[in-house]
Amino acid sequence: LVSNQNMAWADKNIGMYMHDRFGISMSFVLDSDHRLVYSMVNGKWADKNPLDLFSGGLDGILKTTRDQAKTEPPVPATGFLKNGETVHIVAASILTKFKKEGHVGNAEAIATGWTLIFSKAFDAKLVDDLSKNYLLDNLRLVSTKSELLSAFVPLRASSGEILGYLTWQARSPSESMAPS
Repeated sequence: LVSNQNMAWADKNIGMYMHDRFGISMSFVLDSDHRLVYSMVNGKWADKNPLDLFSGGLDGILKTTRDQAKTEPPVPATGFLKNGETVHIVAASILTKFKKEGHVGNAEAIATGWTLIFSKAFDAKLVDDLSKNYLLDNLRLVSTKSELLSAFVPLRASSGEILGYLTWQARSPSESMAPS
């Protein structure tokens, strides 16, 4: 996938493309020594290292990613991380290039040692989209149990720390039988 550093290619195929097409908040590429190769934050190129942006946990996701077999197509490692007060779902994967031998079905994945990281912030728009797509009434992200409505799901970091809760107003079974 990546054989040399090309910022125009990265903007068109990673950063801006993923931001505009899928609402990805941040995109990064780190080299094998965790040095920053590419960084896009909220649709703009930025000199920001994800290891500095997230308050712990990214190192575990990177380790899981880098410990995978180097000869198989990579499987992204994911988790919830915090950037300030914002919770992000983060995915990291080793970048590979494929060496094709014989026909296409026998392509061999060769790890580059570089890692691709995407994050998507649980902002008001994402929470609103989730509530519409999953029929959750009054869905919102809260930081403490004292703010919870009747149903909630904790957003737990890989360390076990609860970063926040997705909460919604659950309907009681009798609501569907009540006259309107």
